[in-house]
Parts: sequence; C-alpha cells; structure tokens
Amino acid sequence: MESTLHEEHSLKLQVEDKLLQLKKEFFMLDCDHKQAQQKLDELQAQKEKLSEEVMDLTLRLEQEIQKRSLSQTDLKAQKQQVSVLASSEKQLKQELNQLLDMKQSLEKQNQELSRSYCHAFQNEPNLQQPSVLPL
Repeated sequence: MESTLHEEHSLKLQVEDKLLQLKKEFFMLDCDHKQAQQKLDELQAQKEKLSEEVMDLTLRLEQEIQKRSLSQTDLKAQKQQVSVLASSEKQLKQELNQLLDMKQSLEKQNQELSRSYCHAFQNEPNLQQPSVLPL
C-alpha cells in the first residue's frame, strides 16, 4: 500500500509537473499567437494603406496619361498650324518677289520712257515742256 501511495504520489507529481509544463507552453503559445495577431493586424493596416496609395497613384497616372494625350493632340494641331503658316509665308515671299520684279521692270520702263521723252523734247523745239517730268 505504501508503494501504491508512493506510486500515486509520484504519478501525481509527474501529472502536476506535466500540467505546469503544458501551462507554460500554453502561455508561450498564447503570447506567440497574440504577437502574430498583432503583426497580422499591422500588416493588414499597411496593406490597406498601400492599396489606397496604389489607387491614388493609378488615378494620377490616368490623369497624366490624359494630360499627355491632350498635349500631344495640341502639339499635333500646332505643328499643322506651323506647316500652314510656313506654306503661307512661302507663297507670300513668292508673291513679294514677283511684285518686286514687276516694280523693277516698271521702274526700268519708266526710266526708258523718261529718257525717250527727254530726247524727243530736245529733238523737237516746238514741243512744250511739261511742268512736271515723270519719274
């Protein structure tokens, strides 16, 4: 009986020791679980923040793409306008050159007519001299 008591006491101590060891393990696992849950909560909050940032950046990117598209359209229109203006400038320069050539030709004709008139007046003394000579 004493040996049975001794065995029971020994088993009781072993069970109590095992229980104490399990309680320690449970406490450690509980702490680990709380830390993991806290870390999970932090990561979820960070994920939410990053998701919002991604949405904001995506929106900004779309706006910048639209701005770029509008700028490219505007640039294309301006290039077309420059091309039209350059063509007009070329045409106006050609017209100016033609007019300058005509002016030069008319001035030459005027000089020739003036010389002819002067010669005719000198050769015909009966002609009256006009009050103003042509240029």
